[in-house]
Amino acid sequence: MIKKIIARIERIIVKQVLNYKTSDLWYVRYLNFKIKDKKYKFFISGLPKSDPKYKIVDTQSNETIFFGYREQGLMCYSKGIIERGHSLAKEYMIDELTFKKGDYIFDIGANAGDFRLFFNNISKEINYYGFDPGLVEYNSLKRNIKEGNFFNFALGDTDTTQTFFYKPEF
Repeated sequence: MIKKIIARIERIIVKQVLNYKTSDLWYVRYLNFKIKDKKYKFFISGLPKSDPKYKIVDTQSNETIFFGYREQGLMCYSKGIIERGHSLAKEYMIDELTFKKGDYIFDIGANAGDFRLFFNNISKEINYYGFDPGLVEYNSLKRNIKEGNFFNFALGDTDTTQTFFYKPEF
């Protein structure tokens, strides 16, 4: 009975947090309470509005990942930075591929550059190209990836400018 009550309360809290009905400080406190690996800590970034609003820091290595939206932080980083790289590798089956030093990687819809985390985890030197048309996502990408080429536009099969639907939250 107690477990059901706690689970219900947690669902209510998550809904309030993800619907921005709580302050950013409360959101960050919730993530720091929720994260399994306590070597990671969440913060408000303190950056300008067009930059990512939040960050997760590995308190041992000081590695920092910036991200723009609450659901992104909750879904992607609640198990830490290293685990995010491993989970993407499994999801996209890139952990089954063999990469060589100097390979070219094109990350289309790069978002915050999480795909690069996998290559950091396996210590592979690659040539990284990240593309994302969203301004906050692009600014996150530039802050998160130290070496690479970044582009703030979408890719398509024709050279044109188009309007498209943009909803950054998941």
